Amino acid sequence: MSIRPALTSDGKPADPITKDWIDQIADAIRKRCGKYPRMRMYAYRNNGTDYLAMDFDPTEPEIRGGFSITMSVSGQDKVSLELPKKGEFEIVPGVTDWVDAMTLANLLCQSLVAWTEFNPV
Repeated sequence: MSIRPALTSDGKPADPITKDWIDQIADAIRKRCGKYPRMRMYAYRNNGTDYLAMDFDPTEPEIRGGFSITMSVSGQDKVSLELPKKGEFEIVPGVTDWVDAMTLANLLCQSLVAWTEFNPV
């Protein structure tokens, strides 16, 4: 799905589609990683494109799984918020800038009540 803009000036979802995306992704991550996943977040650049990677892992020993979001920060004028297909545990949505990327990551982290680490080594 494509929408524009993703966020209002105060960092809230500008469109119900954005809120729905956060809710659906959070549900998919919980199903795979448990109620309170760990989120590892780091930025990188590949072939001139910036990315914000978010890897989710379970915090409960009896749960085995993981989920990965690699957000493309492309500078395009549209946001592309995809949902995983059945059986997929990785998605690559596209956002317009780093403000959208970081704010969406923050909203997702808050929705999940995730323990977050930045730039893990």
